[in-house]
Amino acid sequence: MKAFKTRFSEKESDITIISDTKNAIIKSKKSFYFHRSNLEKYVGKDLHFLESFSPVKVNTHLEIIKKMVNVAYICDV
Repeated sequence: MKAFKTRFSEKESDITIISDTKNAIIKSKKSFYFHRSNLEKYVGKDLHFLESFSPVKVNTHLEIIKKMVNVAYICDV
């Protein structure tokens, strides 16, 4: 089976995507840009979230932010 691979950079993110279909690569890139945009908008409104060196509580519907907060609590950072 052939594997498709793409690499790209966006600001602070260096991304590598490997999949068995080109369509999955396209969907993954779209998902990355969607979540990156949501993250940038959120941190623009909540500088405490961006600058904190310890876990913070947030009130948001954005899944990417909820996941980041959960991982921060697990890792205590």
